[in-house]
This record gives sequence, C-alpha cells and structure tokens, in this order.
Amino acid sequence: MEKDKVLITTKWFPFPKFACSIRKSRHNSQEELNPYPIDLYQIHNPYSFSSIPKQMAILAEEMRKGNFQYTGVSNFSAGQMREAHDELENEGYKLVSNQVEYSLLNRDIKKNGILETAEELNITIIAYSPLAQGILTGKYHENPEMINQKGGFRKFLPSFHGKELKRTKPLINALQNLGKIHQKSPAQAALNWVVTKNRGRVAVIPGASSVDHAKENARSLDFELSEAEVAELDEISRSINV
Repeated sequence: MEKDKVLITTKWFPFPKFACSIRKSRHNSQEELNPYPIDLYQIHNPYSFSSIPKQMAILAEEMRKGNFQYTGVSNFSAGQMREAHDELENEGYKLVSNQVEYSLLNRDIKKNGILETAEELNITIIAYSPLAQGILTGKYHENPEMINQKGGFRKFLPSFHGKELKRTKPLINALQNLGKIHQKSPAQAALNWVVTKNRGRVAVIPGASSVDHAKENARSLDFELSEAEVAELDEISRSINV
C-alpha cells in the first residue's frame, strides 16, 4: 500500500515512566513502522510520573523536529483533555484527538463532559470498543455458549451472560432489523450509528481479527442510517444505559 494512502498512529504508554522517555519510545516505534511515517502520536493514558504540561512540551518538540504531524491523547478526562489542549496551544500546536470508549452500550462521554469539551475545542473523539467487546454483533445473544470458547477476560464479564444479555436484547433486535433494511450486519449498523449520531466529531476503531473482518468494518460507512433510525437506536440505548 502506498504511504500516502494510510494514516499511521501509535502510542506512548506512560506508566511507570517520565515524559523524557517519549523520545525513545517514538524512535523505537518509527523503526518498527518503517517505511511508514508516524502521523498521529498519542499518550495512552494520563498516568505518568510527569505532568501533562511536561508531556505536551516534549510532544511539541517532537513535532517541531518533524517526527510526526499530530498529537492525541487517550482515556483523558474532560479536564485533562483541556489541559493538554491548552499546553499544546501555548506551544503553537493543536490537540487533535482523544481516544475513549464509546458505543451504544457505553455513553459515558455524553455524561462526563468529554464529548461536550471535544466539541468546544474541535477535538476528534476516537471511539474504541464501539461494538462493546463484540456484544453488539449479536452473536453472543444468538449463541451464549460462544463466550465460553473465547480466551481472555471477556468470558468473565457480566455483560456476556444471563441477565445482561437479556437486558441488551432489545437493542440487538433493533440492530438486526435495521441491518436487514440496509442489507448490513448488526455490527455495521452499530458502527454507523456512532458515526452518524456524532457526524464530524467521532471516528471508530473497531477490532478486527482478519482482513475480511477489517473490510466488513469499513463497509459500515458505505451507507447512512436515517434520522429516524438513529433516533430509534438512541432511544433504546438510553433506556439500557440508565
């Protein structure tokens, strides 16, 4: 793939580190990503031995050297995001993104000020887990035993079992119905809602375990839910997220 056809992003994991380690971490990441240059460099979370101003100062220094074009953060609160934005602005740069969890089953960014602050400061929200670890695909509702075949931590989460699957079933039913209307999967309908509901503000980064899976995720953006369909999912989602 041509270098100008992809956008490369990576992260610095801040704990238990000082901000000075950003330089080495960025260099190591670039060596591994060659020949693709890093476009967006992010702070993975706000837990570091160095302050946010110190981190932003080094990130601005790295951008001045041309080591990457943009700076973002991840899992920052509204206040932390604003602090990072202000510090970068003092350096002549802009905070472009905050990567946080957001889906039809997790709407916390609408309650804790993150989305409102992002809109105010013109920061893009990059939504991770937009399918709620796979729950919004509907496959675990259709075959609950599938979760026991999975490795990792998900099989122990309440959301994949019993009462929680029953509680979220109305949302899965709605996604399945809309998927049939648009000839899409429930997962594609769920991803489209995140983007359509927050047009121009939220991007999604769903997981993919294969090339075909990645292509399926990408096809979630080649159609558009109507205002009424977005509102329908919004209402059901709100009733579940009370």
